[in-house]
Amino acid sequence: MREGIRLQARLLITVTQKMHDHQYTTAGLMMDESFRAWIYNTDAGAVKQWEQWLMVHPDQHGLVTEAKALLLHMQVKPALPTVEEVNAVKQRLDAMLDARKKGGRMVGLRKWAAVAAAAMLVMGMMTYYFLEGQDMQVTDYAHLRTVTLPDGSTVLMNAHSNIRFKKHWFSWKEREVWLDGEAFFTVTKKPAGFHPKFVVHANGLDINVVGTEFNVYSRRNRVDVVLEQGKVVANTTAKDAPVLHFEMRPGQWLELKDNKLAAKEVDPGQYGQWRHERLSFNNRPISEIIQVLEDNYGYDVQWKSAHSQDETFTGSCRANNAPLLLQAIASAFDMRVTIHDKTVVFE
Repeated sequence: MREGIRLQARLLITVTQKMHDHQYTTAGLMMDESFRAWIYNTDAGAVKQWEQWLMVHPDQHGLVTEAKALLLHMQVKPALPTVEEVNAVKQRLDAMLDARKKGGRMVGLRKWAAVAAAAMLVMGMMTYYFLEGQDMQVTDYAHLRTVTLPDGSTVLMNAHSNIRFKKHWFSWKEREVWLDGEAFFTVTKKPAGFHPKFVVHANGLDINVVGTEFNVYSRRNRVDVVLEQGKVVANTTAKDAPVLHFEMRPGQWLELKDNKLAAKEVDPGQYGQWRHERLSFNNRPISEIIQVLEDNYGYDVQWKSAHSQDETFTGSCRANNAPLLLQAIASAFDMRVTIHDKTVVFE
């Protein structure tokens, strides 16, 4: 018992020392037990520890984002059986057959054993090809990226986002993309050699399209879809909630929050300014603006002002000049703002 406690203490000291010395690499983070506990949300202590570490080391957000994306990607990967494992199965089958006395039946059973071992290897190879052959694209804070999908469709990714999809698409399988963050999709309509259906999976909401342009925001247990052109059919996928279905028209905004769908008519251009590298807000609550700054730029915003975050703000600036927007918000509400590295304090 005491030895176990000493071992845990030594592990904690080692992890803390690494965090303090700033010695991590992407691979090192992925191998760190406490980091994985934070990403998979299995240890409240690890969650608090790593969130504090990120506040102290905001320059490591890119490294953490990459390691997180890779770990989440690996969660869906099954293990591919090795040659040794296949041989072990065959040896066990051979041992079972050797125990049998019926010689005439032995040959047939040995053939069956060889077929079974070969089938296991083939199934493993197929699993690897169809599930392991995935691509993942990640963006860092304050960076955009355009990705071309196997069918020629394009995805413009907003900052601090990731998408994953299979490297090989086929005519008999739906085109699928998984999104965490925000992205604008321009989908090729019925491309030759590919399935006509295109699906974006976003945190409990499946967006089904044929050929269209739309924006998807998937963060903080909320999914927003804004349709610019074409047609979109959205279906909820949460296991503990009723299935909801909604057909969108161009110019509509759809939100999934708390297992409920809400829709309204909007100006799509107001939701796509980030694609033109601009921060633009029209009567948006300050709380939502703060979320954008934290999600896209890695800011830690501390609100000490007497003003309510429900108050709205209208303004815009270049995406590479977020401090200007912070100063504008402070001026509009007669507040003082202090910016130190990634920590922002409104008073």
